[in-house]
Amino acid sequence: MTGKPCEAPCWYGLKLGESTLEDIRRTLPELPFVDSSQTYEQLIGNLGPNEKAFDVHCTYSKEKEFCATLVTSKDGKLSKIAINVAYELTLQMVLEKLGVPKFYTVGPYPNEDICHVVIYWPEKNIAASINDSPRERLCTRTENEKIDLDSQITSLIYTDISVQDQQKYDGLPWPDSSP
Repeated sequence: MTGKPCEAPCWYGLKLGESTLEDIRRTLPELPFVDSSQTYEQLIGNLGPNEKAFDVHCTYSKEKEFCATLVTSKDGKLSKIAINVAYELTLQMVLEKLGVPKFYTVGPYPNEDICHVVIYWPEKNIAASINDSPRERLCTRTENEKIDLDSQITSLIYTDISVQDQQKYDGLPWPDSSP
């Protein structure tokens, strides 16, 4: 979110739709916070050998917790970056940086008192997620409930967000006034 060393959705020089498997393999070990001994590359999907997921463990991560996951498409290009946020980053801070989002989705975590909220900026190919509790507060989709702007962002997702995603995920339009 700082714009350094590159502006999101770029991540440490890795760019959606441009960076290759080799770019990822070369960049990750060079990042000082990446624990290369616990970074895993694995095949995903059934469409070919270039569809990979890189689960990245960082030196500041809790045991068995990844700080980021990078995914490549069948052509071997970077298609998604999911970053677990382990620092203070509130929804208000993200809104100030990215502006007004287009839509958001809500869904309950099974067996937990948490409502998972994902907020989308399709024109920027960025989404941010928060976990709200109690889950009934936002997951019941009552019109009067507002998302707390002081909510901690739990993850940032950089990926191609199409207009169809809003329909597919039953997205709710972002309100004109404060959420």
